[in-house]
Amino acid sequence: MIAEKTYEARIRIKNWLDHLDHREDHECDETCDGKDAFAYLESNLLPTIERLLRLSSTPWLSSNRMTWCDLLVCCLFNPIIYHCPRLFDKYPNVFLHNKRIASMDEFAGFLYKIRERRYSQ
Repeated sequence: MIAEKTYEARIRIKNWLDHLDHREDHECDETCDGKDAFAYLESNLLPTIERLLRLSSTPWLSSNRMTWCDLLVCCLFNPIIYHCPRLFDKYPNVFLHNKRIASMDEFAGFLYKIRERRYSQ
């Protein structure tokens, strides 16, 4: 379920993500609206991921260790968190999940390093 929703979200907001990352081959159009893209994520995926992480007894989505599902979710949210961190004020567990993965040495150069934010746990 998480993987399918994450993939669907990635396809739906792809043009906005390309806009955020300043892709050379990107051409802006009406789908570059961040408000619409984030509204879609808030109505669909973010509350689900936040809830799963909050209820989990581990820092991961579906296991006691990182899985490909954690990485898939991280890859979707990583550029958004990097460029627009305040959008995740209501989703501290998603933010911290992404930060945990992005700070792993294995992903250096692949994911944006996440700026420090403080959340009370």
